[in-house]
Amino acid sequence: MEQFGGGLSGQLGGQAELRGSLAEPAVNFTLGGINLQLPDGSRIEQIDASGRFDAQAVALQLNAAGVREPGGSGMSEARLEMAGTREQHTLRGILSLLHNERVLGNLQFDASGGWSVAEGAWRWQGRLDALQANGMLPLRLQAPAELALSRDAVVLGATRLALGGGEVALQETRWTPQGWHSVGRFSGLGVRAVEIGRELEMLDAVDTLRFGGDWTFTSGAHWQGEAHVRREQGDWQIGAERGQPLGLRDLTLALRVVQDTLALQLDASGDRLGEFGARVELPLTAEGGSWTVANDTPLGGHVALRSEDLSWLGPLLHDNLQLGGRIELDADLRGTFRAPRLQGHARGEGLQVALLDQGVNLEQGNLVARFEADGVQIDRLEFNAPYLPPPDDKLLRDYRLPGVAGHLSASGRIALDGGEGDLQVRAAALPLVQRADRWLIVTGQGGVHYAGRSLGLKGDFRADAGLLAQVESDKPRWSEDVHIIGQSQEQEGGGMRHTVDAGFDLGEHFYLRAAGLESRLAGRIRLQSAAGEPLRAVGIITTQDGVFDAYGQRLTVERGMVNFQGPPDDPGLNIRALRKGLSVEAGVEVTGTARHPRVRLVSTPEVPDAEKLSWIVLGRVPESGGIDSSLLLAAAGNILGGASVGQIGRAVGVDELSLRQRETGDALENQVVTVGKRLSPQAYLSYERGLADVSGVTKFTYTLTPRITVVTRTGTEDAVDLFYSFRFY
Repeated sequence: MEQFGGGLSGQLGGQAELRGSLAEPAVNFTLGGINLQLPDGSRIEQIDASGRFDAQAVALQLNAAGVREPGGSGMSEARLEMAGTREQHTLRGILSLLHNERVLGNLQFDASGGWSVAEGAWRWQGRLDALQANGMLPLRLQAPAELALSRDAVVLGATRLALGGGEVALQETRWTPQGWHSVGRFSGLGVRAVEIGRELEMLDAVDTLRFGGDWTFTSGAHWQGEAHVRREQGDWQIGAERGQPLGLRDLTLALRVVQDTLALQLDASGDRLGEFGARVELPLTAEGGSWTVANDTPLGGHVALRSEDLSWLGPLLHDNLQLGGRIELDADLRGTFRAPRLQGHARGEGLQVALLDQGVNLEQGNLVARFEADGVQIDRLEFNAPYLPPPDDKLLRDYRLPGVAGHLSASGRIALDGGEGDLQVRAAALPLVQRADRWLIVTGQGGVHYAGRSLGLKGDFRADAGLLAQVESDKPRWSEDVHIIGQSQEQEGGGMRHTVDAGFDLGEHFYLRAAGLESRLAGRIRLQSAAGEPLRAVGIITTQDGVFDAYGQRLTVERGMVNFQGPPDDPGLNIRALRKGLSVEAGVEVTGTARHPRVRLVSTPEVPDAEKLSWIVLGRVPESGGIDSSLLLAAAGNILGGASVGQIGRAVGVDELSLRQRETGDALENQVVTVGKRLSPQAYLSYERGLADVSGVTKFTYTLTPRITVVTRTGTEDAVDLFYSFRFY
């Protein structure tokens, strides 16, 4: 078809037979085509047609697939059949409708009638016998309707349709090349919202919000007419899953077009919604043969809202958000259709904002704001923030909550035209997060600056108290170099640019319990980033009175420093933790970075690693030779250092739970089980029993000095030993 030009393409073939006379012609034809492109941009993937027209009979069969229009509408399949004579025949059609590749449903119709030719003009006169659609817009013709088609007019008589669980009555419907005219009414039309931000869905047999109304419109050289919509019964459900009712009492919408100006008036009232009213006026513009609202059309109108309960608004914005309180809004509508503006004021009292997953509840809020020509001026926004009980953790037992609730306040200006905006925020003992694993109260102030597509954050805050606890979990995690196909990845260069310059002081009551470390943290860090650059952290955090769990023991943190000089998630580490109060104080030292740590055994005085491990795990020198030292290394690394036995020992309240071999005798008959408990840094009580013995030995070890130790034994043998240690390396 390309050789014909004019935007045609694809393949089209067929044949026709013409018989009879000019007064009574007879035609038989067949037609087939694939991948057709029409001048207006429409496409047809496949079409097959055949027909017969003569004085005695009329027959037509048409099948098409993959019909697409430039606007995104189309049909995946279309079938049309005609049979009878010119004066009396039947029509049947089945259409599968699409929009942007989304299936809208199927439409079926049956019609009967005939056509005539008078003064060179054709006319089809008959009736629509059946009409039914399913999918997003289910409808059904209730009774046959008169229908007349010609080149100059389309006229549909009185028609009744079942739609959305209600009825639509078309009283007058006429189309001509100069315009159209429609008069009708409807009742019991059911509507519900699928989700916020999605289309409305018309439903059959669903007892939701139902409307009634009427309309009269005429479109020609000018638009004129009016429509009225009113609530008949039901309520609006907020959230498809929760189904929280809005408590509507009245809802009306009045639409009027006079001299090409569209006027809308919406009024609603309800138990939760309160009283809402909006009036809008929009001039209409004729473009491309249709009426539309231009983007630069000036707006005029008024908006008013008086709500005593904002709880309905939270689920609309986010499932994790709860809102409450009273608000009053009174403003004129200005600007353009593309960029609407409000000019007026807003006041709120008893406001509440709750983030459920963070345990944060801001209440007793007050708002005073002014809508101006180019932005919103927030004169006052403040909240009180009550405290939840702190986590049941011994690290916080000495901390006492403030006597009054926390406080958050903000003021500033927010631009609505993409210009600049500034917001100042102040927090006083504010519970920023209140969870069992994350609990933080902060005090400080900061600012948010917006300009173009750049958002700047500045501030200086101090932690009044905090706890970061690692939730124990055996779930495996993906490695950093694993990416799941189909997950959204942040696009480089897109979105808003951020700049950050904020300091954070950990204060006197900030605690950490994670990765075996239990300690108070002190220090100060500063978060910084320029536009388009990654976030950096600068500062040093130190541990105070910390302990470190390793190899089933609680080690004293002698030195603990976390040095931030780059990415916040990869600070430098310098941690040294020892088991104190013994003649050999052994432990671990962690250096490197959080992503690439290096761990090694250390001791004072320096001893071999096997002996370091023995002092850490058992609190004494190994009692066996090289073979038992190897067994100790394996046991400490694979058993006592693992999660199972170490947790069992702590669960039953002991510090040592081991199996070793005596220095003499048969290896199998001289296995000894030892259970020990450290009573103090100097005192250690243990019980030893051989697997083949009938009784055991209870030992009490007391360290007088790092070199002098007293050991008492009772059981199969009674003795008091005094040890003086010499070490040569």
